[in-house]
Amino acid sequence: EMLAIAKKKAEGKGLSIHFMKMDLHDLKLPDNKFDAVISMAVFEFIDNPAGAMQELFRVVKEEEGLILVGTITKDGAWGEFYQSKPIKDSTVFQYAKFKTLGDLKSWCPENLVDMGECLFVPPQAEESEFNVHREIELAGKTKGGYICALWKK
Repeated sequence: EMLAIAKKKAEGKGLSIHFMKMDLHDLKLPDNKFDAVISMAVFEFIDNPAGAMQELFRVVKEEEGLILVGTITKDGAWGEFYQSKPIKDSTVFQYAKFKTLGDLKSWCPENLVDMGECLFVPPQAEESEFNVHREIELAGKTKGGYICALWKK
């Protein structure tokens, strides 16, 4: 269903994109093919993140391939929000397994380049608070709601 939505959006913008559905643990793609892989809000739903990372490393180019993973953090306000009973019981987040910076750090630590957090404005904030100025103000004072890590092959 998500692919059908993505296709419709791409067509509406006149984009020519070839969408493929496959298992992240068994990508039907050649070795050393891509300059980079970006995964945003996917690893919450993966049972074997270490295996998925191995597969991502397989498909990025030798010596220069980059992998960027972003995910909702388990131990921040956003993770708590998505794990709260009313949200968890009525959304796809009932299947989520949220991660911490420590979890991300444990995946291929020898290739880890950098990591950090963002989305410091909590989910209960007023809409007017969702802006870069408030993010900067809260950075370092509260736990980020989203974490990212970058690896280099």
